[in-house]
Amino acid sequence: MRAGILAAGSGDRLKAGGIDTPKPLVRVAGRTLVDHLLGELAAAGARDASAITNEAFGAVADHLRGGTRLPVRLRVKTTASSLESFQEIAPDLGDAPVLHSTVDAIHRPGALAAFARAGAAAVAAGAAGALALTDFVDDEKPLRVLVDGGGRITRLGSGVPASRWITAGFYYFHPRVLAHFAEARARRLPSLRWFLELLVERGEVLAGVPVARTVDVDRPSDVVEAERLLAGAGGPDAPPLTGYLAVLREELFSPGKVGPDAEILYAVGARLAAAGYQVTTVRGETLDPAAPAPAGVQVLAMCQGERALATLRRWQTAGTRVFNTAEAIRNCYRDRMIPVLAAAGAPLPESRMAPTHELAAAAGAMGFAGGLWVKRGDVHATHAEDVSRADGPEGLPALAARLTARGVASVALQRHAPGRTVKFYAVLDDPFFRCYPADAESAALRDAAHACARALGVEVFGGDAQVAPDGSVRIIDLNDWPTFSRCREDAAEAITARVLRG
Repeated sequence: MRAGILAAGSGDRLKAGGIDTPKPLVRVAGRTLVDHLLGELAAAGARDASAITNEAFGAVADHLRGGTRLPVRLRVKTTASSLESFQEIAPDLGDAPVLHSTVDAIHRPGALAAFARAGAAAVAAGAAGALALTDFVDDEKPLRVLVDGGGRITRLGSGVPASRWITAGFYYFHPRVLAHFAEARARRLPSLRWFLELLVERGEVLAGVPVARTVDVDRPSDVVEAERLLAGAGGPDAPPLTGYLAVLREELFSPGKVGPDAEILYAVGARLAAAGYQVTTVRGETLDPAAPAPAGVQVLAMCQGERALATLRRWQTAGTRVFNTAEAIRNCYRDRMIPVLAAAGAPLPESRMAPTHELAAAAGAMGFAGGLWVKRGDVHATHAEDVSRADGPEGLPALAARLTARGVASVALQRHAPGRTVKFYAVLDDPFFRCYPADAESAALRDAAHACARALGVEVFGGDAQVAPDGSVRIIDLNDWPTFSRCREDAAEAITARVLRG
């Protein structure tokens, strides 16, 4: 595999913001943009690179001639467009597949290598190439893309209606795409994006590969954002991200739902694997508290047991990124959730915690007007009696005794909230939001659900709410990483995008 680097842009927006340094030499986290890219291309397996720079910026050519991590064949020419730049370096690429990138794309370490693996797989299966896609839109002129269910790009460009996906600035091409240059010249196509449209128009298969969030460094503010991105990934010297560990919920906490609970993690894992990452799935019971934090791996955590959470806490301390974090999962235990949400001013029904042996007294103090719900005070439900309705004191001492016998040390008491019970599923700060029944969806419900999730720290969540006839909302419960059984495919897309954003 060879690499192509487009570094001939003039950097006008950086200049307007007071940065006179040629764009390829702008430093992010202590390294120039071009050195970031060369390091990532080398890690991705490129044997050499062909680069084009602007005649006005001799310092860029001097920098590349001065010795780099990857051998570079350099062309110095001021071109009219990104497509002309690509055409200029094409003779150097030969008949090998090419990993092609603009110089200003900053992404997490290892993201380019993962994309290259996915691109190589697509080309081996007959595609003409692969385009890296992101749903993080921070571009003045994003190139929007439509992708079918099989991952093939069906449309792209200005004529595409609102789409979640845009191109991320790097591509993997089979050498046969170069044969379309003649038509591009004849039609005087003005840019690389128009050339990509031409490939689709001519029936070439282009695969869309979701990738981690990428920052295009076009303005001074983008330098700050790119440094934040690298800092969140552990910095430029962190181990490259190579894969994900998906931790299934322990059987104890999936009573009768082991299979359905696992399906959402499998669906997300399949999408991450399609993006070129290695995905390993384990059960929460198997996490070893003494095991070292995995290098180059992020964790998708559906587990809930204290043993697994202790392992995740230690890994997080060592720098491992975990979706949802151990603390967020623990915050969804009712003995934490209720006080945390109450302190945040969340719209809860009247609620209080009590030791299980004081259940009858605590319920009597609240009173039974309208009815009470008695819920185990830690995890959500592992037994039919973990959520019970109480309209009077009868049976509460016996219920407390049975809960105590099963090791339930505390209970949550909640006043029954009148209205419709609504189930909701969401990903934090993402347009994805589903509720059932669907006609109960409202801005008030979405806002309340996201506010509660933010207070608890969960990114992948669901829950139950009561919607009164006047539209007011009461959040009854909020769960970390629910089953998503009614909307699994849409949820998997949204969760994958969240994970790839880092």
